[in-house]
Amino acid sequence: MKAGHAVLDPRELLTLGLATAVADDAGAADGIVFDSRDAGPQRAFAALPGGQNHGREYIASALALGSPFVISDQPGARVVVCPDPTLALHGWATNRRRQTGARVVGITGSAGKTTAKTFVAAALRAGSPPGNLNTPHALACHILNTFTAGSREVLELGIDHVGEMQQLLALTEPDIGVVTAVGQAHLDQLDSVEVVSREKGLILAGRPGFVHEDSAAFYPYLPGSSRVTYGFGPDAERRGFLVASSGATVTFGYRGFTVELPTPSLAVASAAVLALALAEDAGLDLAEVTERITQAQVPGSRMRVQVGRFTLLDDAYNANPLSMKAALQSAGRFPRPRLAVLGDMKELGKEAEARHSELGLAAGAVFDHVIAVGEWAGVTAESVRQAGVTAEATTDAAEAIAAVLPLLSNGCAVLVKGSHSLGLEAVSEAVRHAL
Repeated sequence: MKAGHAVLDPRELLTLGLATAVADDAGAADGIVFDSRDAGPQRAFAALPGGQNHGREYIASALALGSPFVISDQPGARVVVCPDPTLALHGWATNRRRQTGARVVGITGSAGKTTAKTFVAAALRAGSPPGNLNTPHALACHILNTFTAGSREVLELGIDHVGEMQQLLALTEPDIGVVTAVGQAHLDQLDSVEVVSREKGLILAGRPGFVHEDSAAFYPYLPGSSRVTYGFGPDAERRGFLVASSGATVTFGYRGFTVELPTPSLAVASAAVLALALAEDAGLDLAEVTERITQAQVPGSRMRVQVGRFTLLDDAYNANPLSMKAALQSAGRFPRPRLAVLGDMKELGKEAEARHSELGLAAGAVFDHVIAVGEWAGVTAESVRQAGVTAEATTDAAEAIAAVLPLLSNGCAVLVKGSHSLGLEAVSEAVRHAL
């Protein structure tokens, strides 16, 4: 702790009425976590109920790692007793967010949230959680750990069930809302794309908002009268102008400034357009902003292109119909022969079979050989064959690696894309070693 200054004083929870008692040996902390493995001498631990286990089972581990205090509903050494630990954590974060007066941009969507967050944070010189930490618990911890008076912050808001967006908005209170894209995602809980649109669109209600132009079909479900569209289309109100596209890079112009990005993806480039638009509205120097955007590092396995004796398009982090479509479009800009390792798209509910069938037909129009992976691999592969292209179905990443490595040849392009739970990052790594 710097100069003995308490970033998080557990007795503040008493003042806020969120705790009933604080152990005498509870000390101040520089931050708080809800995963006991991340606890430490300056990191407190919030023992929250979970889907499978309760955090109180890990209190001893957090204390052994040196946590200055623990939030729990049961008394003990260094414990702050809170009748509802989850309410305590979230309520404390909400209070901290209001105390700091931070300027917050909230970003949601069915695809592209983390990429947009990365570019916007770079453009605004703003704070943001690492990776794709976008759940209520993760955002509450981030607010408590990092928000300072008057800071700029960019937060990714991810949902997978009805009501979660309301919870996130109450916690983070964004000043500006962004919807990157709307599509078929988390349909096992959200039921339909209309419900997805309605829930994600709540971020636009009562605040200025930006919406990607490709979500125009869902505008009737998106509230807010002051939203602005962005992208590369002729109707986008904040528009980037495509200058050049050379397979592995995209170059575009915005307000007289030129941006070159090391990606074939126009979806990724659209996130950079969004970042420039928000920086423009904030009155920042766009020349400096452009430089920061070009140096921003999007987290791994999100349409990263690596060139050797062939080209690897590593987009293995996640997949749904919307992001699959964007990945196929990017891959189609590379010379043939083109190969693809396409994993299942998860959480599609009753739409799963139809969406994987559509994926196979679309992939057959782009690739010369497709290796499908996962539960729906047979459906995907069969649709690829219907398009007149060779395909095979595999059950997991190991089988996919064995199938793709013999097919790699000089000058080919290979896309690896699938839901994170399939672990296709291993396929990307195996292909990378063959470059």
